[in-house]
Amino acid sequence: MVRLLMSACAIAFFAAGPVLAQDGVGTQTEAVIRDQIAAFGEGDTARAFDHASEFIQRRFGDPARFGAMVQQGYPMIWGTEALAFGALAERDGRLMQRVIVTGPNGVPHAFDYEMVPDTDGWKINGVYPVAPPEVGA
Repeated sequence: MVRLLMSACAIAFFAAGPVLAQDGVGTQTEAVIRDQIAAFGEGDTARAFDHASEFIQRRFGDPARFGAMVQQGYPMIWGTEALAFGALAERDGRLMQRVIVTGPNGVPHAFDYEMVPDTDGWKINGVYPVAPPEVGA
């Protein structure tokens, strides 16, 4: 019984990735994130704000306040020099896109972008720093 349950869990875990990929969700979420980061780089806070979920838009109220928060709290995202994408995964019922940004200081930072569906496509509902792995612990 335990073996059967473990097999079912493994199938469900590995099946989730291809389903997301087949639906084109990864391509869509990446495009949203790329455009928001490009908008920050161009100082276009209105365009960046458009990619935020309704929850985030209500929380910050307007593009200028949202842009100021990103510029002050996430300077590596505001001034991204390089961008790479990791896995798209569902965690605790939330769709998370791993993103690695390299800021102006040349240091890479990993973030999980929470993505939510909207009538206009995908929106960013939060950005969470990913702690680097401990080395030599």
